[in-house]
This record gives sequence, structure tokens and C-alpha cells, in this order.
Amino acid sequence: MADDGLAEMHRQAEALSHVLQRAGAISVESAEGYDDTGEIRATVGPQGLPESVEVGYQWLRMIGSGAFGQAVTAAFASAAQSWAIAWADELQKSGLLQQLDDPPAASAPMPVDQIPHHVVRDPATVAGELLDALDTVDAATAALAQPVQGIGSAAMGKLTLTVSREGAVACAADAGWVSGQGAGQLTAALRQVLAEALAQLHATTAETDPAAQLRRLDAVQAEAIALLKGETHVG
Repeated sequence: MADDGLAEMHRQAEALSHVLQRAGAISVESAEGYDDTGEIRATVGPQGLPESVEVGYQWLRMIGSGAFGQAVTAAFASAAQSWAIAWADELQKSGLLQQLDDPPAASAPMPVDQIPHHVVRDPATVAGELLDALDTVDAATAALAQPVQGIGSAAMGKLTLTVSREGAVACAADAGWVSGQGAGQLTAALRQVLAEALAQLHATTAETDPAAQLRRLDAVQAEAIALLKGETHVG
């Protein structure tokens, strides 16, 4: 009975995983947002990450140099909110929102007596790889708990932009430096630091991506369990 319960939990988890994968494939082409004055326009791209930014020519009069960083941050937050609303609408239209609450049943597993007896590797080798995979997943899980972000800077640190894995943006700007820049110069500088921040974010995310490690762990675990149950023989 315990095995049946575990098998049912596994089937439900597998079905939910398929639904989540399909939901993750849904994208919104882009979304725009503005600060309270409308002078800073930010764009979020298909993956929900910041894509572009533009500074209006009345920024100094409307925003002021001291509040410039906060205005950029607010514009990206507005764009991210618009993107999230559009994504939720697409999710609703697809019918996946209902499936997240009530995931479809996965296909029943093959009876044990019908599972082919595959030739596998030496048990000591499998055990060693399982321990290695567990260590790797532990490291990846710990990395997930840490904030993953990318940072871009310009003008010797007088303008910085931080982008998180979730797409949140924080901008810091030196008021004295900002006050001496025109709208075009600020737009160019912001786009430069945004590109740097995104490049760093993608590089860091690739290094800490747990998905590949989890797939490896699943495969080695399945092999180890098959050995323990005698469903395979050593070749």
C-alpha cells in the first residue's frame, strides 16, 4: 500500500510538472511601464526580464536629479506589473490556470512484472554517482536560496543598475553626475548598464541552474532503485 501511495504521489507530481512546463512556455512579447511623471519609459521582454529604457527630454524638470534612480526603478516595476498581468491573462485563456488547481492524471505506470530487465552498470559506480549527484543538487539548491543578480555600472559607479533573477530592477544614480547629462546621454548610459547587468545575470544563472542537476539525480536514482529491487542485472 505504501508503494501504491508513493506511486500515486509521483504520478501527480509528474502531471503537475507537465502543466507547469507548459505554463512556463507561455510568453508575452513585451510590456511597457512608466514612472509617475511619464518621463522614464521601461520595457520588459518575453521572459519577464527588463529589455530597454528611455529617458524623456523633460526629465530634469519633472523628476529632478536626486530622484532619477528611484524613477528608473519605478518605471521598470510598472513594466513588470503590466507584463505579469498580460501573462496571467494568457494563462487564463490557455486553460492552464484551471489545470494548476486540478492537474490532469498522469498515465499509469507500467506494472513491475512488465518492466524490461535492462543491463546496468556496476552498483558501486551507480552508488558513487548518486552521492555525487546529491552533493551537486544540494549545492544548486543552496544557490537558489541566495539572490541571483547581475549588476551594470557606468561613469565610475555613478550609475548602477541591478537586475534580479525574478526581473526586479534597482537603479542608483549620483545626483551630481546625473544633473550634467542630457536625456540622450542618460538613455545610452542606462541601456549600457542594463546590457551589462543582463549579461552578468545570465552567466550567473547558468552556473547555478538546478534543472540539469535534478534531471541527472532522477536518472541515477531510478537506476539505483532498480538495482535494489532486482529489476535489473549487472552487465
